[in-house]
Amino acid sequence: MRAWPLPAKTERPSDVGSPRSGSPRSGSPRSLLVASDRGATLVEVVISIVLISVFTVALGLVVTTGTAASADNRARVSASGLAERELDMATALLGASPDAAQSLRGEEVNPNLPAEMTYSYTHPGGTDPDPDFPFKVDGEAYRVLRTVEPRTNAAGGSCLSVGSVVGDLGDLVTVTVTWASMSAGTASHVIAEYVPRHRDASTASDPDRAIVAVEVAGQPLDGVTARAGVSVRVAGNGAPPVAQTTDHRGCAAFEVMPAAVGSDYEITLLGGHGAAYVDLLGQSQPVKQISEVVAGGAFLVKFTDYDKAAQLTVTVLNVNPSIHHVFLEPMFAGGGDTIQQPVKGSAAAFTNLYPGSYVVRAGLAEPVAVALAPGENRTDLKVVIP
Repeated sequence: MRAWPLPAKTERPSDVGSPRSGSPRSGSPRSLLVASDRGATLVEVVISIVLISVFTVALGLVVTTGTAASADNRARVSASGLAERELDMATALLGASPDAAQSLRGEEVNPNLPAEMTYSYTHPGGTDPDPDFPFKVDGEAYRVLRTVEPRTNAAGGSCLSVGSVVGDLGDLVTVTVTWASMSAGTASHVIAEYVPRHRDASTASDPDRAIVAVEVAGQPLDGVTARAGVSVRVAGNGAPPVAQTTDHRGCAAFEVMPAAVGSDYEITLLGGHGAAYVDLLGQSQPVKQISEVVAGGAFLVKFTDYDKAAQLTVTVLNVNPSIHHVFLEPMFAGGGDTIQQPVKGSAAAFTNLYPGSYVVRAGLAEPVAVALAPGENRTDLKVVIP
């Protein structure tokens, strides 16, 4: 008989996906179910953690920065109030009397410190104040520093012209407030105000006092001869010496109390901040006298040639044993005698020179002209010995 072929084996629906049937067919409902059951991979978990961490840190920085800025703003508002209060009180004291005003000038005062307090602060809790930041507002500790310096506020003219020093003599009150939690780079709160003294334009504010005005000028520098920032000291009639600095017009003004018959005063220039000054003769601290200063008057003392000292180094080429000195001859009026300096090695150094024109001479070398500006340090000048 003829054998008929057996039919091919087929899988039953119940066998689909069973171990016997192998892997499920792609795209079938069962294959989708198996893929979803696997869950997130380790890489996906790590990436998720990193993203959440970055977001959390960024949010924390925003919150922290905002909180710090808010605290700093609150502290600055309180500092402004403390500064305004101190300025008002200093202004009232300056206007109380000439003696009260005089006691404030030229002194650096921290009103918080017990030995220097001009009024009392209440410290919360009754505890001893921090010596550096003794005053507290809303839990923040503050330090208030006040300075009062004599100043003039005139726009131009001589230091004793009508409406200048005499009419505008006053005090610059500066109040600086800092606080304990100030972050690095935060600026202190500073306010400054000019407080004029009321007086007639030709007399002092008190009939027993007089005004001594000092005017300081030097060589033209950018068209300006007035020298600001020069320290001036006035002494006389047995009173302690008083010092202040010249203003933008080179002026400094002092109230003095002369004797009934008049008094003599000595005015000394002490130089500038961090810079050497000299007059025409090379003096660093020139002195002038003013006689017969009487109460109710105004007196002017002028220093017309006082400036930042210049320096000059002269290099001598082909130096020989016969050349021992280099000579510097001033070519301006009042410059004094020729200056000489020894040659050390191959150079001669000149210091504390009044700025102006000079001629350099050394042996038979050709004279060399040189002009020195205020405060200049020139080192490139050479002279050749034939």
